[in-house]
Amino acid sequence: MIYQRGSNEINMSKIYIDKKEDFKFIISGNIDILQNSRNKLMLMSLGYEVINSSIVINYTENSQVNIIEELKLMAERSGL
Repeated sequence: MIYQRGSNEINMSKIYIDKKEDFKFIISGNIDILQNSRNKLMLMSLGYEVINSSIVINYTENSQVNIIEELKLMAERSGL
């Protein structure tokens, strides 16, 4: 899943959300989203970690849909 902001390639911000088999969402790309306090609080509520310049969020079978919906909402609010 890719979310992007901007109209030209130079100013475009993108984040990539990958779902791994070991029950992790990996967010990479422009993780400057952590500079926004609302985003950081939302990610804290999801139990995020920063590993190798990526945001990692663990999920369970029951929580994966709710977490991806929260991530979509965060991307929309951030203009991504």
